[in-house]
Amino acid sequence: RNTNSAANENLAVCIDVRSISPQLEHFPSLLKSLPADIQTSVIYLDAQSRALIQRFSETRRRHPLSDKGTALQEALIREREILQPVADSADITIDTSQMQLHDLRDYMQQVVLRQTGTTLGSRAAQSFRRGCGGGGISRAARRGAGDVRRYL
Repeated sequence: RNTNSAANENLAVCIDVRSISPQLEHFPSLLKSLPADIQTSVIYLDAQSRALIQRFSETRRRHPLSDKGTALQEALIREREILQPVADSADITIDTSQMQLHDLRDYMQQVVLRQTGTTLGSRAAQSFRRGCGGGGISRAARRGAGDVRRYL
């Protein structure tokens, strides 16, 4: 949220394991490097491995880090390692293990309303399959780009 902007716009930038970048390990310092007039709140969505395994089996989707040589359980462990800098930076961590999609949507509406005084919009966002590009996470956040969704 940019407090000096005339529009005072809110923006959500989503990061998931497909956003693998050498800069992801520097997420905490990149977050701190944002200008002071940009208020941030990191919301980390997590789920127990058991719930994620069930979700992947129900949808028959392959985990982005799993392949013929990497089992789903191993991929989930690696994912947690990769995303640990983001998890450590979280202001709020939400365990989605027992949530359905509509439960998560409703909960996120409440969180956003409490923090910003506004509700979530449904504006379409741009997706970066290979991360945020040469400018990194900080530049993408300033541009207002980057929505990569993770199956949670």
